[in-house]
Order: sequence, then structure tokens, then C-alpha cells
Amino acid sequence: MFLAAAAKRGLEPIVMARDPNRYSFAHEHVYRVDTTDTGRLIEACRNIHRSGRIEAILSSSEYYVAHAALCARTFGLPGADVDAVTKCRDKAYQREMLSRAGISGPEYIVVNSAKEAVEYTKPFGVPLVLKPRFGSGSIGVRLCHNEQDITNQANQLLSLSEQIDKNPKAGGFIVESYLDGDEYSVEIFDGQVIGVTRKHLGKHPHFIETGHDYPATLSKPDMTALVDTTLRATETLGLDFGPVHVELRLAKGKASIIEVNPRLAGGFIPKLITKAAGIDLIEKTLDRALGKRIVMHKRNHRWASIRFLLPTHNGRLVRLNSNRAQTLLSHDEEIEMYAAPDSRIQIHGDFRDRMGHAIGIGDNPQTAARQADSLLAMIDFDIEAEQTKDGKTK
Repeated sequence: MFLAAAAKRGLEPIVMARDPNRYSFAHEHVYRVDTTDTGRLIEACRNIHRSGRIEAILSSSEYYVAHAALCARTFGLPGADVDAVTKCRDKAYQREMLSRAGISGPEYIVVNSAKEAVEYTKPFGVPLVLKPRFGSGSIGVRLCHNEQDITNQANQLLSLSEQIDKNPKAGGFIVESYLDGDEYSVEIFDGQVIGVTRKHLGKHPHFIETGHDYPATLSKPDMTALVDTTLRATETLGLDFGPVHVELRLAKGKASIIEVNPRLAGGFIPKLITKAAGIDLIEKTLDRALGKRIVMHKRNHRWASIRFLLPTHNGRLVRLNSNRAQTLLSHDEEIEMYAAPDSRIQIHGDFRDRMGHAIGIGDNPQTAARQADSLLAMIDFDIEAEQTKDGKTK
């Protein structure tokens, strides 16, 4: 979507990637470089700059927003505050700064071992949430109800940290008290509220987002609680450039911060906002990186809901058919499949489980949600369970 927006402006988009094969849509517009190494990224930008002036540098991925901000600053281009974005990516730093500012959130501690995590069942109680210190997309986030759950998840997080950082002791992971309540996200741009999204989550122990509704329907006090808490959080963290995606839980009129993400929302929330309100945050984010003046004009006054197609078990996807649902699409609604027939399906408990989605549009929130649910229910798929050598199903 970013590439299409850039091409529409007459620009040549270039994707910088460690593994270009992951981005078939980019075609010839790919520059192979280790995107975890800022030195090599800057060197790559200099090479590109010699053959044509770079107009903007940005990333839609949370893992690389700080790298993009540093590269943009190096070339004198508009970008987020490098220090603020880098620190915000550290969820422990987030928690510390928000706690100091008196902004509601879970109790937390950073630990480096399963034994340390288990010790915090005493002051925090159970269940507890264990999550990576640097993560995205709900990867590695799990609700643990007992010491065995905590030990297993802690060891997985340490393994995940070792894969990413090569040093599992360097950053540790986070143990949090569990916050009950409905989940929402507030979408921010240049420090201004764009709107509030209602989130739907799957079953515990995972926190996979199964759908979104935009705009959320809330009482005035609840809306005020979410917005005020969000603005205090983004101001505390120094995030005032471009998009910010803030996730919160709301219970008994009290809003508590789950995470602050210095990037656009995932889960196609920007697409819902475009369909419901006529505000294209992809284009606005690109314009911001190009140094253009941003004006937000709300053109539509509708509701949009998305529901994600999720697998029921592991195995091989032998059939995926959305033909029935496609015939019922009205204007601006959509169905999109990501999984391909004959591909292997493995349940992770995070965003990677999504096989496709359906988006419904309505003149009221109930109509949009019902339509998304109905479209999703009409998608047919079969997953053939895999057999082990001894004939057992796995």
C-alpha cells in the first residue's frame, strides 16, 4: 500500500530488505541489505542517493521505525524523534515512564529467568502476562495461570530473545499483572486523535486480534477516558510525529495503557479508517515523511468492521474458497485471502495465524459488524491434519 501511494505521486519506491523474496509485490524495487544494521542501512541509502535524490525514508514495521528515523535524520529528511522512538520500542522503558507520570497500566517487572518470573506470582498473583521486551504482533505474549505455564513461556521468551539479540540476558522479558476489560486502540497522527477502534480478541492464553470495529461506539465518559489517557501517554513519551497506535483496556470507566506503538496500526485498521471516514493514513504517513502539510478531512460517516479467518488446527490447507461470500459484497466491502491452497498451516497464537479477512460496511455499527461476520462465515476451508510416521495425528 505504501509502494502504491508512492508510485501514484510519481516517486520510485524502493524496499530495503534483508530477504527480498519475502516481498514479491516489490518486484524490481528491492535493495538487499541487513536491515538490523543501521550502519549498513545508511551506507545503502548513500548508494541509492547517488543515482537519484531520496525524498523520504520510512518504515511501516515497528521493528524498523527507529532505523528509518535515524536514516531520515542522517539525510536531513522529516522523521520521528530518533531518541523518543528508540526508547518507546523498549516496553520496559514505556512502563517506567508511564508509571512515573501516574498513567494507569499493569504492574510489571523485567526479569531474566523463569525462576525470577515465578517469584512474582507472590506479589502480583495469577494470572500473569509474559511478553517480549521488544516485540510486535502479539508474538510471544501469553497469559499464564500457574507456575508451570510461567516456566514454559519464560523459556520460550528467552529462546526468542536469543534468536533476535543473540544474547538472552541482554534485555530479559516482561512480567505483567493481567488487566481485565474490553480492549480498544486510539489512532494518533501528529499528536491529534484520529479515532478509536474496538478490538476483538481470541481465546486465552493468547491475545490474537480476531477483528476490529471502527469507529468504536462508546459513551462520552468512556471515550474521554480513552482519549485523555492516550494523549497523556504520547506526550509523556515524546511521540508527536506522524502515526502512533495506542492499545488500552477499559474497565469500569478506567482506561489503562497496554502498549504504545510508534507506528501505524496493524490489522488493516488504516483501511477501516479509510472506508469509514475517508482518511487514508497510508497516504498521510507518506506525505508526512515527504514534508508535506497534513490536512485531515473526514469525508465519510460510516462504520467498518473486519473479521479475520483463523485455522481450527494445524495441517495442510487443502481447500480455501470465498466464492459464495464474494457474491454478497456491496460497495467498498472486501474479502482477501493470504493463505494459499496446499500450504502448511501452523497455529502460533498471534497475527501469523490469520488466513484472510472480510470487511463489512454499514450506516451503523451493528450493520457493519453483522456483515463482516456473515461474510467470514461463508468462506469455506478444509485443513487436513498431518500424520506422523506412526500414524498419529499431529
